[in-house]
Amino acid sequence: TPSQSTTPPTTGTTSFHSQSSTTGTTVTSRTSTTTTFTPVCEEELMSIPALNPTLDGSSTAPDSQILDAVVGSAGWSPESTDPQPTLTVCFAQTVTVTGLDLVMSGVNLFEVLLADSPVDAFQPYTTLTGTKLFTGSSFSSLATMYLRPEMEAGCVQIRVIQGLIDPDTLEPQRISMNVVVLGCYDPVSTTTSQRTTT
Repeated sequence: TPSQSTTPPTTGTTSFHSQSSTTGTTVTSRTSTTTTFTPVCEEELMSIPALNPTLDGSSTAPDSQILDAVVGSAGWSPESTDPQPTLTVCFAQTVTVTGLDLVMSGVNLFEVLLADSPVDAFQPYTTLTGTKLFTGSSFSSLATMYLRPEMEAGCVQIRVIQGLIDPDTLEPQRISMNVVVLGCYDPVSTTTSQRTTT
């Protein structure tokens, strides 16, 4: 039985129930950025109220908000002075993470990290060759990144390692991200056991 998180969301965390909206984005099918692969499951976990998903950003630009990170919204943007922007999604219990639907701009390299809960140390997603780094240009339009193998976690974090520079102004480009966590979970039983005495 997956463990339940009893830790309240960290300061600045927003709880939400996302809708399967793709306003402003035409999505005909998921496109894997790797070779053809069939995951063990790929439910949109952030759309499941029972998992009580929360979003948290390392910072948020004045004209942005954390809920903009939901796919179909404008996209979450950190403050321009944020040295290492991170976007974190947490759930009320452990889930099986098989992939991410992502759209991003202004990002050159990023990594994916996982943790059991918001207060636990985040560990980078690794393969046999070590920590896996991903290129932001692969997600300039909505695309799916599969984790191979899938991972058990209560939180998933996207951490920007390197942003892009505007070639005209030589200033950092504005970072924007949308995310959907894919996978599955085992519902936690709400049945209360009764103790009997003789």
